[in-house]
Amino acid sequence: MDGRPTGSTAFAGYEVTGTAPNRVLTVEWRNWEWNYAKGSAVISFQTKLYEGTNVIEYVYRSEAGTVNSGYATIVTGK
Repeated sequence: MDGRPTGSTAFAGYEVTGTAPNRVLTVEWRNWEWNYAKGSAVISFQTKLYEGTNVIEYVYRSEAGTVNSGYATIVTGK
């Protein structure tokens, strides 16, 4: 993944919301290329970690660009 798409402003960051013991850590990647050979943003996504419940949530959004020879795997579990 590449955070420097042509014509878009990519962002990577995090935010903690809520109060203990019910906080949520949200890590976000916005307007990212799938790989360095692609010239436009392909995907934005977030990972949310919920304190106290051990729930992990993934949120995805497709952007205007298309994937250039890409694939992805998400593995979760204990």
